[in-house]
Amino acid sequence: MRKMKRIILLIAVIGLILITAGYGYYIKEKETFYNCTQAKLKGYYNIPKESKLYRKSLDRDNNGVACEVSEDQL
Repeated sequence: MRKMKRIILLIAVIGLILITAGYGYYIKEKETFYNCTQAKLKGYYNIPKESKLYRKSLDRDNNGVACEVSEDQL
């Protein structure tokens, strides 16, 4: 009986870890920015068109990269 309780506890802990890790990933990918200043303050720049964070309104020159920063600006 004791062994069964340990197994159940282990499964619960692993499940909680996986849920927490997945939730953090989900929140990060669902972030939206009203402008590139907000994005850059949170560490996002040079956002490719394939990213879920990309929005056409953030891509000034319509080249498929939003909130562009050149290497000399880093």
